[in-house]
Amino acid sequence: MTVRSFPRHLYKFRAIPTDPDGRRKLEALLLDNTLWMADPESFNDPFDGKCDYELTLRGAALRAAIEQMMLRQGMTNADIRRNQRVIDDAVNNPRDLETKLAKNMDTIRKQLGVCSLSAAPRNPLLWAHYARDHKGICVQLRPAADIDALPAIKVIYQDEYPVLRNLDRDDVLQRAMLPFLRKSTDWAYEQEWRLVAPDGPNTPRPFGPGALSGVIFGMRMSDDDMEYIRSLMDQREARYGQRPVLYDAKPAVRSYSLVICRAP
Repeated sequence: MTVRSFPRHLYKFRAIPTDPDGRRKLEALLLDNTLWMADPESFNDPFDGKCDYELTLRGAALRAAIEQMMLRQGMTNADIRRNQRVIDDAVNNPRDLETKLAKNMDTIRKQLGVCSLSAAPRNPLLWAHYARDHKGICVQLRPAADIDALPAIKVIYQDEYPVLRNLDRDDVLQRAMLPFLRKSTDWAYEQEWRLVAPDGPNTPRPFGPGALSGVIFGMRMSDDDMEYIRSLMDQREARYGQRPVLYDAKPAVRSYSLVICRAP
C-alpha cells in the first residue's frame, strides 16, 4: 500500500471581499467547508497547464500500441479486426494521429477543476498577490484530517513543458492531470500543492470541518475585517463545536520576512 505524504498544514490565501457575492464565496470556505475548484483558464499564468504531446512509435510498434489501447477501451479482437483500415490509416499517418491524440487530451484537461494551496504561509509575495496586499487572510488546512477530500499533490517546477508520450498504459486521467502539476521555475517560491479533480471546473469541493484548523490575519487587515472573520469563527464554533485557532502575521525584526503568532 502506498502511503501519501503531506505537509502538516497547507494554506489558502484569500482577500476579504466587500460585495455580497464575494462574501458568500468566502463564507462557503469558512462556514460551509468547501474549496473552489477553479477553471484553469482563469489562472494568472497563461502557461499553466501547457504540455507537449509526442508520438515516437512507428510501424509495427505503433500498430501494437494502438491495438493494446483499443483492448483497454473494451474492444474485442474481432472489433480490432473489423477496424484494420482505421488502424492502417493511423499507422501510415502518425502525425495526424499525434494531432488527434493531443486534441483528445486537451478536451479531457478542460474537464478538470484545480484548487491551488501553498506550504508557505510566511511568504510576503503570496500575501501581496493573493490576500489583497496583506489585507486579507490565510486559511490553514490539515490534509490529514480529510485525506479523501484533500488529496493534494506537490507541484514540480521545471524549465520546460511536460511531454506526454505515446499510447502508454498510464491512466488517462493521471496523464491529463500532469500538466497542472508542473510549472515554470519562476513560480517555485509559491511552494504550491494542488487539488486536481475530474468533477469539473467552477465547482465546490467539500471537506470535513476538522480540516480547517486556523486563520491568519494579514499585517494590513482592518479592524472591521478582523471582526467580520471573528464573527464567522463564532458561527463556526456554534455550528460544529470546533473553533479554528486565530493568528496574526507580523513583520520580523531586522528582516524582510513574516512571523506568525497566536492572535490575542
